[in-house]
Amino acid sequence: MRNLFILLILLALTGCGKHGTYTQAFLDQAEEDRLKMRGAMKYDTAVQQFESGDLELALQSANATIGISPDNPNGYRILGRILLEKGMAYPASAAFKHGEELNPHDPKLAYFHGIAFERLSLNEDALAAYRRASVADPTSVPYMLAIAEVLVELDRLAEARTFLEQTERYFDSSPAFRQMLGHIALLQDNLDDAVRFLTEATILSPRDPVLAEDLCYAQIAAGQFARAEATLRRLDAEGPKAYAKRRDLHHLHAACLIELDRPVEARTILYAIVRTKDGAKDLDAWVKLIDVALAMRDDDHLLTVAFRLMSIAPARHEGYLAMALWQQRRGDHAGALRSIDRAIKRAGDNPAPLHLRDKLVQINHIDGAG
Repeated sequence: MRNLFILLILLALTGCGKHGTYTQAFLDQAEEDRLKMRGAMKYDTAVQQFESGDLELALQSANATIGISPDNPNGYRILGRILLEKGMAYPASAAFKHGEELNPHDPKLAYFHGIAFERLSLNEDALAAYRRASVADPTSVPYMLAIAEVLVELDRLAEARTFLEQTERYFDSSPAFRQMLGHIALLQDNLDDAVRFLTEATILSPRDPVLAEDLCYAQIAAGQFARAEATLRRLDAEGPKAYAKRRDLHHLHAACLIELDRPVEARTILYAIVRTKDGAKDLDAWVKLIDVALAMRDDDHLLTVAFRLMSIAPARHEGYLAMALWQQRRGDHAGALRSIDRAIKRAGDNPAPLHLRDKLVQINHIDGAG
C-alpha cells in the first residue's frame, strides 16, 4: 500500500509543469471556440453599427472581426458592404473576392460582389457574379432581377427577356418580376406587352404607387389615354400624400385629359398648378393651357396665356406663338405674322412657328414676306 502511494506521487511529479496530449488538445479547442465566439460577437457588432449608419465604428468592428477570425467569410462580407456604403468600390471588391475564395457558395457574397463590379462599370464581371449568386440560391428574385438589369445595361434586351421568361414559372407571384418584364418591353417598343406586364404587376401589388406610375407611363406611350387617366386618378386618390402633390403627375393627368377632349377638367388641373407659388412660372403648364384655350375656343383665356408666357419666358417662342394664334382668330393677319416672326427668331430648331406661318399665309392668301 505504501509502495502504491509512492508510485502515485512519482507519477504526479513526473507530469508537473506540462499538460498531457489530450489535455492540450482540449485547451486548444477551447481557445479556438473562444476566438470564434469573440469573432462572432464582433461581427454582430459590426452589422448592428452598419445598419444604424455608424460606418466608422462598423469599419473598426469589421476589421477586428477579420483579425480575430481571418478564415470567416462573414467578416469580409460585412467589410465589403461597409466599404461600398463609403463609396470605396475597389477595396470592397477585394473584400468580397477574399470572402468568395473562403466560401464560393455564399450567394450574398457573390451578389454584393456584383454590386461592387457595377459601381466600377465592370458589367460583364457583375453579370458573372450575379449568376454565381443565382446558382447558389435559385429561389431569390433579387438575384434574378440583377442578372436581367445588367443584361439591359449591356443592351442585350432579347436575352434579358428570354432569361426572365424561362424562369417566370418560379416567380409567378412576384410583382417586381413582371415590372422588369414591362420595362424591357418598353425599351423594345413592345408597348402592348409593356402594358400587360405592368398591369399584372399592379394586380399583384395594387397599393404600390411605383408600379401604378410605371403602368401610367406605359399606357400613355401606348396611346391608352383613358386607362392612363384612370390610373392617375387612382394614384392621386389612393397613393401616398407625396404623390398627390407631385406636379409632374398632374401634368400627365392634364395631358391625358387634353387628348381625351376634356379641356375643362384639364384647365382645372393646370390652373391649380400655376396658381401655386412654385408653379406660377411653370412654363409647361402655361404651354398646355394654350391647347386648352384653343380647344375651348376661349380667346380671352388665350390672350391671358400669351401675355403670361411672354412675361415669364421672353426668350422662348411659345408666348409669341400664342399671341399669333389670338391675333389670327381676331382677324389681325398682319399682326399674327409679326408675332410669328418673333416666335421664329426664338424657336431654334423647333419647326412649329414656321409651320404655323406657312399655314397662315396659305389660309389668308397674304404675302409671305409679311
